[in-house]
Amino acid sequence: MNRNNSLDLLRVISCFLVVVLHVASDFVLDNTDIYNFQFTIGNFYDSFTRVSVPIFVLLSGAFLLDNPKNKEFKTFYIKSFKKIGVPTLVWSFIYVIYRYIVGIGALKLINRPFDFWEPIWHWIIGGPFYHMWYLYMIVGLYLLTPLIIRLKEEIQEKTFFSLSIGILIWDLILATCTRMNWLLQFVLYLGYFMLGYSLKNYFEKIKVNFLKPFIIYIISSLGIFFITEIFVKYNLFNKSFYFYGYLSPLVTIGAVSIFIAFLNLTLKTSIWSKLSEQTFNIYILHAGIIYSLNIILDILNLKFNGIWYIPLTSYFVFGLCYWLSLGINSRLQKLKK
Repeated sequence: MNRNNSLDLLRVISCFLVVVLHVASDFVLDNTDIYNFQFTIGNFYDSFTRVSVPIFVLLSGAFLLDNPKNKEFKTFYIKSFKKIGVPTLVWSFIYVIYRYIVGIGALKLINRPFDFWEPIWHWIIGGPFYHMWYLYMIVGLYLLTPLIIRLKEEIQEKTFFSLSIGILIWDLILATCTRMNWLLQFVLYLGYFMLGYSLKNYFEKIKVNFLKPFIIYIISSLGIFFITEIFVKYNLFNKSFYFYGYLSPLVTIGAVSIFIAFLNLTLKTSIWSKLSEQTFNIYILHAGIIYSLNIILDILNLKFNGIWYIPLTSYFVFGLCYWLSLGINSRLQKLKK
């Protein structure tokens, strides 16, 4: 399948937004109780990055469901286990070991409690580290992929499009009234997954102006920022972060809008494809690096202004993870020879 340069760029941007989100979230969480300007800075960055995870799911659906070869169960599952399953298991083990090293060593220096069984328990419930939940969730969508493709081939494209929208709306409702077990968490992202394919299929035939949906993303992100700011500042709804949720209305609108915008962006250069190929490893690596930086800052009792710290640290972490990813892939290629 040919590379889509615009969606490669969107994947890179989404990966970078995840890094920004996890850098900014510390400023949000550390300053929620004592609402101040640093909370506002963190909230601003955080609000514009919430679309990142839904975009990843939309992209996965756009490509996985568009390939008829993926309806063959055995072939697809073997390929997926090698591509997603093995790295997820390996990195889960690495992060569990990392949590023990940090827990036994560094956390004692800053007087943080450490439960010996917590890393193992978190792995059992699908979260060996705070960002790894996504990989365990996406496995569920991969398991459904052959069935969804077969369903898509049985019904008309318009019907599948309508079904995708209906499931996404149901997911948004379901997310507000239930806490899904981690084994079934993928169900909440099924609408995004199916809609990714439908939107890609639709906008390959009908083009719209890039700026229109992009402006909707800006407006929705500003909405998240202002609502969350008001909730926290005036202690409304127990300082709710509901609108940060990946399945909240404004995040959904923003994610779908920016996805549509890039579907209608034509890029001739393929410069982003090589960077896009590293996004999986960048996603895996970034959380550990950010956590390590935070531990070091806590040990040294250093605090910085979020205005410059969030963007600079995000660029540093993203760049470091990119070079580490190149090194990892180079090493793996040598081992295969």
